[in-house]
Amino acid sequence: MTVLVKCVLGVSVVVVLTMLMYDHQIRGYEFRSSVNKSFSTKNLTKVLLTVNADLAAISDNTDAELQNRTLQEIKNKLVANLTIADLEKLVEMVQRNETLSAPNPQSGIGRPSTTSHKRVSTTLISAALEKLKLFLLEEVTGTRFPELMNKAMEAYPGTNNGHPKTTKIVIVTTWRSGSTFLEELLSSHPAVFDIYEPLLMYDLKRIREGPVALEAQGIVSNLLKCKYQEDSYMAIIKRIKNMMERNRDLHRQCKSPEYGLDICYDLKFLSTACKLFPWTLMKLVRMKLELMQPMLESSTLSDGLQIIYLVRDPRAVINSRRSTVHWCKSSTKDCASPSLLCQDMIDDIKTFKLFQEVFPGKVHLLRYEDMANDPFNKTKQMLDAIGLDFNARIEEFLLTHTKTEVNNAWTTSRNTKKRLLYWTHKLPWSDVQEVQAACSSAMESYGYIPVQSLDKLTLNDVLRPLAGSI
Repeated sequence: MTVLVKCVLGVSVVVVLTMLMYDHQIRGYEFRSSVNKSFSTKNLTKVLLTVNADLAAISDNTDAELQNRTLQEIKNKLVANLTIADLEKLVEMVQRNETLSAPNPQSGIGRPSTTSHKRVSTTLISAALEKLKLFLLEEVTGTRFPELMNKAMEAYPGTNNGHPKTTKIVIVTTWRSGSTFLEELLSSHPAVFDIYEPLLMYDLKRIREGPVALEAQGIVSNLLKCKYQEDSYMAIIKRIKNMMERNRDLHRQCKSPEYGLDICYDLKFLSTACKLFPWTLMKLVRMKLELMQPMLESSTLSDGLQIIYLVRDPRAVINSRRSTVHWCKSSTKDCASPSLLCQDMIDDIKTFKLFQEVFPGKVHLLRYEDMANDPFNKTKQMLDAIGLDFNARIEEFLLTHTKTEVNNAWTTSRNTKKRLLYWTHKLPWSDVQEVQAACSSAMESYGYIPVQSLDKLTLNDVLRPLAGSI
């Protein structure tokens, strides 16, 4: 079918979708007759994949006059059953996505991969993007940020134009500091696109300076711009399959038999899907805070960039690295050494204070202990600071992940208050003394109090309030 006919039939997508809903899903459901409620986007999402055959049946008829007459008849019938809001929303959604019907040979969608993953067709990518977009529209409807609906509707799947500005949230921290909990908390929000561990390929190396720092900055910058490329990050994603599972809403498409896993390794699909979401999220446990400066200065990134600098008591960090996991060997200095850990903390607090002056409102300090001690209130404060709403899925995550203890090194289900003083029961006294000797300046800077023994300690014995933190 020609592009012209497809564009003429643009409104037919709206008509056929809503017709299917009305005839096959909403029979007996009372709100259509009175036309006093807007149509549920959820229902729209459910039937999206069933309309292809119906559209094909209309499109295959080459009589343009008959097409237009049929479409007008259906439209007239539906006007009596839909609110103005329904019609405006559906028509705008389709009109904004007419480009999906006309494959662009320059777009690069579905180009052959350098790996063994199969080529993904333009049609399949377009359908997956449309389904993802409708899911997103459904999830953001009714939030306290009404512009999210407009942002999602303005995103053009399959093109590089018209995408809304995105808030980019970056968690900067180090290993075993509570970053997985914080990442999963934020990514539980349905409007967040999670870019999981973009520097995982550097293993247990802390990135501080030199060529490796420039390389890491380039990877982070490109991903924050939703530019997926055939680089070391994509290579490790393809090798470690469960990395993609961290982005739950995206992975829903990958595991669907309609699309298959190959679609989630297609660069154009990933880049375009990323741009649909109002917020993107990544955590960096290998990169010092100062290396984020180019992104804060970037004309294309700084506007929506929000950095959460997450810190944890070095005694708790070292305890977790030495007793909870097995990969932090004594020979791996960047992971095992309290001195290196705390020198990075000192450097980072200096950078944080500088960033607060130069980039006000962009960088936020969060202590893990404050979050764990009062997860609901601290989460709300953090979300207000970075411009994210306290969604029902975030509330559900907190309810299910802060009161139950699961004995697993990688779990995020913890009794968070109980865990605050866990190191005081597990870390040998000689190790406590070692950390406190190496970290006295860092501990003072972050409000962590040295102890003289491990007997009957309370939170007030090890932690004091810290001005300037979330």
